[in-house]
Order: sequence, then structure tokens, then C-alpha cells
Amino acid sequence: VYFELKNVVAIPESSVLHTGSGDLVYVLEDGLTLNARLIKLGLKSEGYYQVLSGLKSGEKISSGPNFLIDSEARIRAAGERQ
Repeated sequence: VYFELKNVVAIPESSVLHTGSGDLVYVLEDGLTLNARLIKLGLKSEGYYQVLSGLKSGEKISSGPNFLIDSEARIRAAGERQ
């Protein structure tokens, strides 16, 4: 089966962090800060996901070890609550 999609935002599978509350990506904002953002995914093909909402074309995202970024963010948030 072959299909071609035009004018879609697609991101590497390695950029997506699947959580119990949805799918996240870390977006680089202000060129310095990575912030988690909830996205809605569509089709998956050849290691890429189609993004249906939550991310615009041209935004920079992390495609590295997002589980480490997420863990660090949770640790920092826990420390700030104390």
C-alpha cells in the first residue's frame, strides 16, 4: 500500500514521548528553553508521525532522549514544590 501526503507536519518517532495523558514533544522556545507540548498524532510511516494539532511547521523540537528531558523536568518541578 502506498500513499502520499502533502502539506502535513511530520516529526521523527524519536521526538514523541507517549504518556498516560497524551503524546508530548519538547519544543525549543526563545532558542534556549525546551517546553513540553501536548500534540495529536495521525498516521505513522517509516519512522515518522503525522502531527494533526499542537505543532506548527517550522517549530524546532527535540529529537533526542526525551525521556531524560522529561525526567529532569519532573525532578525540578518536585523540588520547586518543596
